[in-house]
Amino acid sequence: MSLTIIISALNEEQNIETVLSRLENQIDEQGNEVDKERYNIIVVDNGSTDNSASLVRKFSKQSKLHVGMTYEVVQNIIAARKSGVREIQENPLYDKTRLLAFCDADVAVPARWVGSILTEFDDR
Repeated sequence: MSLTIIISALNEEQNIETVLSRLENQIDEQGNEVDKERYNIIVVDNGSTDNSASLVRKFSKQSKLHVGMTYEVVQNIIAARKSGVREIQENPLYDKTRLLAFCDADVAVPARWVGSILTEFDDR
């Protein structure tokens, strides 16, 4: 089972690295690192005019977690989320996706967020 997290980002150069780093460093209920093979991220650049996209590309190259990126020119959260879902449907890299989660680029993701999602849906 795999979880794909879709992050909407519009001019988030001040926040994007923080949210990606927090998602990369997720732990389970016992405090162990969550297996990075069990989840991945798609960042939807929603028309940013700052360095958001370049920061995502840089992070992706350094990360052990798969971090993909797609673009959406219509600047609203629904269009961005739909674009992320289309990427999952059309890109074979996401064939193992069974769960979706959505996240904005400016949130403080709890350290156990991914682990709790995976645990909750493990037996379903």
